[in-house]
Amino acid sequence: MLSEFSIIETYFARSALLPPDISLAQGDDCALVLPPADQQLCLSIDTQVAGRHFLETAPASAIATRALGSALSDLAAMGAKPSHFTLALTLPGADEKWLAEFSKSLSDFASKHGVVLIGGDTTRGPLTITIQVHGWVELDKALKRSGAKVGDLLVVSGSLGDAAGGLSLIKASKYYSEYLEDRFYRPQPRLALGQQLIGRATSCIDVSDGLVADAAHLSRTSGLDIAIELSAVPISSELLGRFPDQAQAFALAGGDDYELLFSIDTKSFEALQSESDMPLTVIGHFGKPQEKDKPRVMLTENDCEVRLPREKGYLHFG
Repeated sequence: MLSEFSIIETYFARSALLPPDISLAQGDDCALVLPPADQQLCLSIDTQVAGRHFLETAPASAIATRALGSALSDLAAMGAKPSHFTLALTLPGADEKWLAEFSKSLSDFASKHGVVLIGGDTTRGPLTITIQVHGWVELDKALKRSGAKVGDLLVVSGSLGDAAGGLSLIKASKYYSEYLEDRFYRPQPRLALGQQLIGRATSCIDVSDGLVADAAHLSRTSGLDIAIELSAVPISSELLGRFPDQAQAFALAGGDDYELLFSIDTKSFEALQSESDMPLTVIGHFGKPQEKDKPRVMLTENDCEVRLPREKGYLHFG
């Protein structure tokens, strides 16, 4: 039977050329990191639990990309350049086939996004993956959730609702859409876009809990109302084709899309559009609160306010 140390040595202690900011990776009690000059460390930790964040029957390769992709998305939302990550892996048993598939997928996905594994821990228990990601951002330049100004545009990258549609298909096990299922299991962190937003966006967040819920974070921390035009919310043709009656609800409250939602002035947005390969959609704007000290998110249709969806986003303890 594989021991904790043989699991680490066999599947996770891969020899790789370390970036200049990493002095020492796996093999000692701690990794050693040398911060680049005039940079701030940006770090975030994310936990994925079987049966809560992914199906227990999910392929190991998909679990790996979902865990790392969603964690890296937090770096994207801050405009950080990813550097390295640590992994805490809780396993019900030492399944060598599962470990080989998981570690290969994790390594390939990490390499694609320019981030290296520098340490972690393994233990026995219910399948749980915890990843802490670290990146660098220029001193005092990190994007934050606060800072939007009256008149700023509300912009979102990509399309929304796809991951919720993918999860619905996965649970039903009746229909198949590689695109939608990949959007759930293989989220693509918008790292390049996040770095392009530095000095342009006035606030930013990644869409993990749902458009309405995450827009509410921007509204509250910036102290401004947000009006979202329903007809402007980008929805993919694949989602509309599979879920014509649910697509809009998925887009508003489904979550797990890991697109970037940000505020930006018109001139800066025009400059951004000219250099970004990412589809960007203006879906609303920021304004003064109609009620003092009670900023809120409103949905509009043809400039008329409509009722918010009953489900406003994902809550771990809701």
